[in-house]
Amino acid sequence: MQIRPLGPIPVKGLAAPIEAFELTGAGAVRTRLQAARARGFRSFVGRDAEMDQIRQAAAQARQGRGQLVAVVGEAGVGKSRLFYEFIHSHHVPGGGWRVLEASSVSYGKATPFLPLAELLRGYFRIDDRDDLRAVRAKVTGTLLTLDRALEDAVPAVLWILDVPEPGEAFLRLEPPQRRRRAIESVKRVLLRESQVQPLLLLFEDLHWIDTETQAVLDTLAESLGSAAVLLAVSYRPEYRHGWGSKTYYRQLRVDPLPPQSADALLRALLGADPSTTPLAPLLISRTEGNPLFLEESVRTLVETGAASPARRRPSRCRPPCRPSSPRASIACVRS
Repeated sequence: MQIRPLGPIPVKGLAAPIEAFELTGAGAVRTRLQAARARGFRSFVGRDAEMDQIRQAAAQARQGRGQLVAVVGEAGVGKSRLFYEFIHSHHVPGGGWRVLEASSVSYGKATPFLPLAELLRGYFRIDDRDDLRAVRAKVTGTLLTLDRALEDAVPAVLWILDVPEPGEAFLRLEPPQRRRRAIESVKRVLLRESQVQPLLLLFEDLHWIDTETQAVLDTLAESLGSAAVLLAVSYRPEYRHGWGSKTYYRQLRVDPLPPQSADALLRALLGADPSTTPLAPLLISRTEGNPLFLEESVRTLVETGAASPARRRPSRCRPPCRPSSPRASIACVRS
């Protein structure tokens, strides 16, 4: 979120003024990964095998043998971080990739094409300051420059982006026809772009995906075999799909960190002070090695003053428990 400082303001019942801020707008941060990146990432440990699998899939996709890689795991185990490290840490083989990203949200299942529209805004380089005319110009110019044969895809793409041209014949189609045309148009655009440069398409949190975006992924998955496309997706175990029989599909299960890797992460979070040594097994036990729970627990201990970089020796803690949510923390009583 975006805020404006108002300075100290006296509050009835308090002896001293408190700092106040005015909320002026929404910020760019939408996901836990973006929030973590804004705070500064900690060490990335324990995922070498999974990273190697994604790298192999990317190498095959670059050669025109499209691949579909699914990363599966419970909340907080690091699915998004794995893809982030792959994309941003020079693991993508060969260079020259066009990376397009989108994610589903918990409230988005009832909104058609929601994550797909996000991905298309990235593809056409549309930002929040663009008015309707600018959006239409970017879409039309990009597609006609890519391939004049994509001219008939323009109305469908504009419809998905919620900026349709008034009076366009596409809008007079029956809803099922519009849906089919839109899905086919997006597939054509992405596959044509992959002939110019290899594409890495990242769709996260498919357990919250809407029906229409799911249909786009399904039809795209059918056409990956001879395309320079790496379709990377992430989801929780309850999500179901029909891609398992594809020869170019591979599933990577991401579990909580084993004790050795969890201990390495905690050393990065707590530092090397010997006084923190007794805290590590306690945290690992209570969070069961979940990276997000580990980071949130340590951060909460520091923010509440229960631990500090110089002194983090716990005492008189409540019985072990597994955090019930990513925001859950370890409750300790300082000595």
